[in-house]
Amino acid sequence: MSQSFYELACDKDFWIRLNPDLHIEGVNAKNAWSPANLSQAVLESLRKDMVQDGYFVCEPVLDQIEMAKLADAVKLLAVEQWPTIFAMVYDEFWQLYQRAGSVLNHILGANYRQLPNFWVYHVAPGQEGSGWAPHRDRAQTITVRKDGMPDSMTIWIALNDATLFNGCMYVLPARRDANYPHSPWTFELGVQDLQSIRALPCKAGSILSWNESLIHWGSKSSDKATGPRISAACAFQRGDIDPLETPILDPYVLPSYKTRLGIIGQQLFRFAVHTGMPEAVRTLSQELGKLSETIQIYDQNHPYKGVKAGKLKVAR
Repeated sequence: MSQSFYELACDKDFWIRLNPDLHIEGVNAKNAWSPANLSQAVLESLRKDMVQDGYFVCEPVLDQIEMAKLADAVKLLAVEQWPTIFAMVYDEFWQLYQRAGSVLNHILGANYRQLPNFWVYHVAPGQEGSGWAPHRDRAQTITVRKDGMPDSMTIWIALNDATLFNGCMYVLPARRDANYPHSPWTFELGVQDLQSIRALPCKAGSILSWNESLIHWGSKSSDKATGPRISAACAFQRGDIDPLETPILDPYVLPSYKTRLGIIGQQLFRFAVHTGMPEAVRTLSQELGKLSETIQIYDQNHPYKGVKAGKLKVAR
């Protein structure tokens, strides 16, 4: 008798058979990946970019072989028709963000925390593939300090080359946005000239980041794309402020397999506004979402479906 989608998702051996070079709660899960070795001058340059424009681009600093292995895992999930966020069942996709530890520490402080807010992207080649439409990651709460430093930021890592043809990221720089940072809930671009928009093509292993108030989007792919655009993103916050979301996570302690599945299920439900949700995926997200603590969102308000009164509620 064949297994249901829920049973397969909960079967650790299924995921290992699918990607035998990756691990789930493996021995290596006890060992943090070392941060990318960035000089103080580079770190300070990235901090300055974050303050002035609300984002930065760090050229390739991550191992190309590691990135290719993770990209191949995402491609396989797409071929098998699993939402690619299921890459987060694997240790390596959690450890990936530890590579950005030096810059997170430099900008958010030594006690920064990881939020239960992540996605793994597979933008299919061709005219139909696209990233998420223009948005702010946290549109209902001001997360930028008076000195321009962020309380929270998104780390976006290119697992393969992001090009002008396969759907690279675009941003509206902070100083070109009339609503930044005091009115993030006001979405209009606030510019008359499209020349203010910045395209961010980058090589595999690059680290991009923006604070959660910045307008950004993944562009559409094209018939000139030679393959999918593959990337992973996760949100982080300072450790000396109240949590923006819970359960708040220690970036150097990998969550249990059960917790991973629970958060994955809730993220599927949360971001259906961007990705759409077939009925089978909706059912799966609801079932998996019960496996972990319910995600609480402490914004003043929140635009995502299923989120009411600051709480992400998975329908029973």
